[in-house]
Amino acid sequence: MSSSSEQPNILIVEDEWLLSFNLQKTLQNLGYKVAGVAANGQDAQSIFKETDPDLVLMDISIEGDMDGIQTAQHIQRIKDVPIVFMTAYTDDSTFMRAMDAASTYAYITKPFQNHQLKSSIEIALRQQKRLGIVKESGKEFKNVIQSISEGAVSLDGEGNIIFLNHSAEELTGWTLEEALGKPGDVVLSFIQTQIGSGEHPDNLGHNLRYIPAVLVRKDDRKIRVGFRVSPIRDEANRIVGSIVTFSELDLLSVSEKRISEMEKVIQSEKRLESIQKLAAGIAHEINNPLMGVINYGNIIRNKKDLPADIRNYARVIIEQGERISGIIRNLILFSRSDNEEPVWCKLDDILAGVEGIISELLKSKNLEISKNIPADMPDVFLKQNQIKEVLYYLLYFYADGVGSDLKGSTIHFNAGLEDTKTDSGPYLDIRLSGTLNGELDPENAFQPFERIQSDDSRIGMGLSVCYGIIQSNHGKLDVQKSSSGTDFHIRLPVQIK
Repeated sequence: MSSSSEQPNILIVEDEWLLSFNLQKTLQNLGYKVAGVAANGQDAQSIFKETDPDLVLMDISIEGDMDGIQTAQHIQRIKDVPIVFMTAYTDDSTFMRAMDAASTYAYITKPFQNHQLKSSIEIALRQQKRLGIVKESGKEFKNVIQSISEGAVSLDGEGNIIFLNHSAEELTGWTLEEALGKPGDVVLSFIQTQIGSGEHPDNLGHNLRYIPAVLVRKDDRKIRVGFRVSPIRDEANRIVGSIVTFSELDLLSVSEKRISEMEKVIQSEKRLESIQKLAAGIAHEINNPLMGVINYGNIIRNKKDLPADIRNYARVIIEQGERISGIIRNLILFSRSDNEEPVWCKLDDILAGVEGIISELLKSKNLEISKNIPADMPDVFLKQNQIKEVLYYLLYFYADGVGSDLKGSTIHFNAGLEDTKTDSGPYLDIRLSGTLNGELDPENAFQPFERIQSDDSRIGMGLSVCYGIIQSNHGKLDVQKSSSGTDFHIRLPVQIK
């Protein structure tokens, strides 16, 4: 294995020659060495033994008797090396197999950008180094956490599992060996519920402040729990980790109204699972050939002495291919962890970016957006690309739902901050109001296959994706009828400067 001062040496396992060729060039341009290229599991093991690479870039679907996951398992019996899996898309069972196949890994969906590939490689390399440290650190906490009667999980500063006690193993369905080093939100999959009016978190049968939630176990069974998070600080008072404690709620201590609300959350989750199946079929059938289209477009554009119009056609092919790729990624966004990090941004800038994308459609319908954003609105810390996607779909929904008799109407955009004066901090409150040519059933608006007012099936799927995005950011999206027409209400927890 190369030392830290040397370029990491990477083995590519990919059976499509064009993709493997492009990967070699891309890795070299990113500053990595290529140990070799294999198209099947047997060749991959042979090259691995000969070259001793620092990392393996593994396609899940490869030719031969073994798929990429089985090949990864064989390779790691030879030596513990990080694996970065590549795939056009896969179902949940295959995804879990990939996670369990390698002790240190990353996972990237085709087609991907160069910076995404580099990030995945660096994460996998650093995770391998970190796991050796956290395994030792976990021993220091073991005796203390093991003595806690509730479920207790210890996380490092990056949110990865260091340790979980026996109660946590029973509640989550994960063993310590399976969970060690995995992201906390993989093992602790909480669906947070809202606290009803007049009901305080302290009234849940516990002396400490607990948040009511639904915990999705490893076997997909859902149980009602209360959880709290406590920071771990070093001598300089810096947060270096956290402990999550949780226990199953005593049903007698929770009101019938709260139980009903939690049941609705579970039912909503089940309905949204249908879009995951849809995304699986779309991505599987489209992503691999789409990547070939994009790659051939790049090859054509990079040819020397090419007429300007042909080069421009190639550029359009690449741009539109990447646009389709983005649509597919958005379809599965709420069901998979994404790599986008929150940033400080202005809500005005986010809305202006969305207006620029949808301006032509608004003009065609003679629609205007009336904005009401406080002048002193502070910067907010959120995943701006995801919020842009939500606002785009909602504005598209209004524009597409306007009939000829409603042209020239106005879409109202109102936003502000709500200070809850609680530990959860302020909430970004956004309300879009407008008139539609037709009725919208609030109970079915976010079902992925619901035909709403358009022959364009993207609308129904788009609202489901919006719902999933907001939910994955611990917020809430609902639809209401009002005097101004149909309102979409977003409530999202944020940090402010």
